[in-house]
Amino acid sequence: MTFLLEDIPEALQNLNSLESLRLGWCDSLVSFPGNVNDLTSLRVLKIFGCHRFTSLSDRVMHLTHLEELCIWDCPMLNSLPTEIQHLNGLQKLTISW
Repeated sequence: MTFLLEDIPEALQNLNSLESLRLGWCDSLVSFPGNVNDLTSLRVLKIFGCHRFTSLSDRVMHLTHLEELCIWDCPMLNSLPTEIQHLNGLQKLTISW
């Protein structure tokens, strides 16, 4: 089963207590957008099975509490933003096709 989520809803950016976000099987999702500034409590981000997903926004550096980033089964992803180096609390990084 696939979903037609093309973008992350703007209302999501108001969920400043959200700690975990999983996006799966969203075949129309192309990128994790730049409107993540207020997701300051996010600790886990998992993106999987999004076959058109090509990029993680360079604004990922604003996810200052992120501890785990997993991206798998997203064959169109070809690089990560250099800003990922600013995720000082990142403990687990998993990228697999």
